[in-house]
Amino acid sequence: MKPKALLIIISVSTAATLWSVMTFLFGPKVSGIHLLLWTFTCFMGEFFHVRNLSDDSSGSLGGTARLTTVCMLGPMMGVVPILLGTLLGSLILHRQQWFKAIYNASQLTLASAVGAAVYSLLGGPVLIEMEESSGSVLGALSDWRFLAPFLMAGFTYFVINNGLMAWLMSALTDQKVSRLWRQYVLYPEGLTSTAGLVLMCPLFILLYGSMGIWGLLILMACLGLLRVADGLFITLAQARDSLVLQTRMGAMGEMAEQIGVTLGGYSDELQDRTHTITSWTDLDQSKSFQKNAGILSVNVNRMTSLISVLREFTNLEPQFEKVNLAQVVEDAIEFVRPNQRFQGVRFSFVPATVPMISADASHLQQALVNLFNNASDAMRDAKTPDRSITVSLKTEGKSIQIMVTDSGPGIPDSVLPTMFEPGRSEKSDGHGYGLAVVFRVMENHGGTVTAYNVPDVGAEICMTFPTP
Repeated sequence: MKPKALLIIISVSTAATLWSVMTFLFGPKVSGIHLLLWTFTCFMGEFFHVRNLSDDSSGSLGGTARLTTVCMLGPMMGVVPILLGTLLGSLILHRQQWFKAIYNASQLTLASAVGAAVYSLLGGPVLIEMEESSGSVLGALSDWRFLAPFLMAGFTYFVINNGLMAWLMSALTDQKVSRLWRQYVLYPEGLTSTAGLVLMCPLFILLYGSMGIWGLLILMACLGLLRVADGLFITLAQARDSLVLQTRMGAMGEMAEQIGVTLGGYSDELQDRTHTITSWTDLDQSKSFQKNAGILSVNVNRMTSLISVLREFTNLEPQFEKVNLAQVVEDAIEFVRPNQRFQGVRFSFVPATVPMISADASHLQQALVNLFNNASDAMRDAKTPDRSITVSLKTEGKSIQIMVTDSGPGIPDSVLPTMFEPGRSEKSDGHGYGLAVVFRVMENHGGTVTAYNVPDVGAEICMTFPTP
């Protein structure tokens, strides 16, 4: 890990820990019931996350739970349950490594603490104190003295949290913070989702104020049922799309195999004819003959290349062994970096500590090289000024993901549904089997590959592997 990134992790974790310890030792005391309740609320908030077909979402009710805790307990008493609940959620629900869980919890706690300080400075009431004095917190929800500080606290939390995230990512990848904000934060869908999750905070308070702990439990039960139903729908949709694509791939794979077998016998003959034609150029020096011989040679080479790709597509039986995915990614990047095709392309790799998997390293490297080729060609054809390819490795629930993101024009919506089918290519000189090979490789490894566009950034391909 780069020294700058390590310094950021240590600084943020230390600041959040010190803040929590100081408030716990010297701040106002909170009852054990409230400590457990709001720790549990922050923990369960991590369970309810926004999911979509690509499984690349990151928004959750965790932010809603943390802001609710801030409003209920204030800047001093709210920090400890936020840190504990978020840390447990990262370890148990997201199954993060302990050091990643500590940093994630520290980052979110620090953002919550700064938001809580803004809430307090603007005169936001500590709702738990109102409950103890008047027996209800409902009156505060209609008071501007709650609404204005709450909105500013939500905005502050959003800025600090994403600022810390972009700061660390910039240190890891050497990308500009402004570009990371555009890529991961400032896009319409993300902003809409964030606003909706923040504005759910008064609903949490309303249910707690009217029904107590049971109100929060009923809300979580309802959200849990919706999450299960949503998960079933998404799983069925993914299975349907995968089945349709596998059926098409199977039929086209058989066709490609027949073509490969048929044309394979002519490959050597084509090469021999090319050498013969080339030798004739020494005998006939006329410009027209030289030109036609050159054109013929180029086209024969293209046919030979296509035959080679067809053979590759039909001969993808993997040889499994224990593989370090980070090493596979690094090898693929180093393999293509000297190639003229990648002149002017900046590579960034965001590594992560993930378990070794059983895989065919050469096939995975070939799949990555194919993705790099496609990304480089797309950026070249679009004349992208700042050409970059970012490869990220991460764990997501019970899976491991390799994300390949470019800074090109993105993938046309009309192409997305069929881009992994054999023979589909948007390039004039493309054979349409590069991405089909990627799909076959992932299918052979029991994984999936999906493609989508990141607004204001480019295209992103996600290779998902099941964990051992």
